[in-house]
Amino acid sequence: MADLYSVTVPLAMRRRDTGEKRVVIEAFPHPEGVLCLDLFWEQADDPAPFIHLERGELSGEGPWRCGEAIFTVLGCHGTDPELAGQFAQWRMQREMGAPYPDEETVRALARAHGASV
Repeated sequence: MADLYSVTVPLAMRRRDTGEKRVVIEAFPHPEGVLCLDLFWEQADDPAPFIHLERGELSGEGPWRCGEAIFTVLGCHGTDPELAGQFAQWRMQREMGAPYPDEETVRALARAHGASV
């Protein structure tokens, strides 16, 4: 499969230690691991609660691992239907014209949170 940062589809992220699950819509390299932007970050007045850092060394070619986090392509290998439903809602909003920031705006936000982009 591909390098995590070249994947252009949403990712399902699950933490092995807590079982927490999220849909990651953007992922960026960070000196301490992987910086993730979750679904709906762009709709928040303060996107900070939708931005998280998974600490550790990134490994794998899909699924990928970083510390306690395991990333898979959403929809592959029996991905959680709840996560798929969340993504479907987000995608429907995009199709109905809800704006999404341009690539440079997204990268600037990632850089502001320490990403190496």
